[in-house]
Amino acid sequence: MLRDTGYRGPLAVIPQFGIDPERFRPDEGARTRTRKKLGLGCDDFVVGFAGRLVPEKGVEALLDAASATEGTTVVFIGEGPLREALESRARSGKDGVRARFVGRVPSPAIPRWLNGLDALVLPSRDAPRWSEQFGRVLVEAMACGVPVVGTDSGEIPRVIGDAGVVVAGAGARALAGALRSLRDDPGRRRALGEAGRRRALERFTNDRIARKTAAFYAELLTERQPSWAS
Repeated sequence: MLRDTGYRGPLAVIPQFGIDPERFRPDEGARTRTRKKLGLGCDDFVVGFAGRLVPEKGVEALLDAASATEGTTVVFIGEGPLREALESRARSGKDGVRARFVGRVPSPAIPRWLNGLDALVLPSRDAPRWSEQFGRVLVEAMACGVPVVGTDSGEIPRVIGDAGVVVAGAGARALAGALRSLRDDPGRRRALGEAGRRRALERFTNDRIARKTAAFYAELLTERQPSWAS
């Protein structure tokens, strides 16, 4: 529409919402309390997903990947039509699954749950009329200093950049490889957590997004006056 009205400047893709870096920040106390609540130890390798438990979010592949990664517990935060099937698989114990299902949590509690993880996974898979539009939980986890793993669906690679792990496709095998690489390398987890925090502060805070939005509208106003403004 901007092009049709005469604007020839660069087009910006700006997230609709940013994060508050004072809410979403590393919190060792929250990590300890959350793990205690889940019955997990500080040295356990814990990965998690936060969002809707629906097929396009790839949660079944994540459960498979966690099952194939020895010593891994996966935490599902959220609700959806797949919860019952996922819980049934986890209860059966046939695949060596270690899973916790938290259900829906209030927004103020999200930072605490994220801090309890060693990695946040967003295993979204493309559907005929859908791909991941942003993946806000990635930014929230990054701001908490939690390493992130995502697929190449939609905007995920551009959100993560070089501050996390992006896997091709949404298959369990590729996800399991990414999880194993993080499980076996605490130093890499720390480095990615620090890089994610930096990226979130540089690009995705409320203040940063407000500035980018204002700058874009200023560019619109200073560009050659479009036809609709006359």
